[in-house]
Amino acid sequence: MLTRLSLPYGSDEHSSRGYDPGVTLAWARSLRAGFEVAGNFNLDNLTINGKRAIQDGESVTVGHRFNQRWGTYCEVYTISAAASRDWVLNGGVTRNYGNLQLDLEAGHALTRSGTVWFFGVGFAYRRSLLAR
Repeated sequence: MLTRLSLPYGSDEHSSRGYDPGVTLAWARSLRAGFEVAGNFNLDNLTINGKRAIQDGESVTVGHRFNQRWGTYCEVYTISAAASRDWVLNGGVTRNYGNLQLDLEAGHALTRSGTVWFFGVGFAYRRSLLAR
């Protein structure tokens, strides 16, 4: 279980101006032949236009490691706020360099505003906060 709190910091364009708490229940399972499946359930209490709103989201991901450095994944997730629900399908490749992971992804979203295609890159750095 992961908890979070978004603080009212930044310009009006990029901040809700509220203290927005959330919680995530995450799970994962290793499968045979280098495959794994994971997902999460999210619940957030957001400030939208000065009013409180509940947003939920769920995801399922299937990943496969080819070796210690290369992997791939496919993910489907959904986000709901108020009366609408958006769906996203995306996939990508990952490349590990020790504690650094680089990602390249592409996806398709079905939103209340219409269909959206997207591409992205990202990175994650893992470091232990506790001495071993």
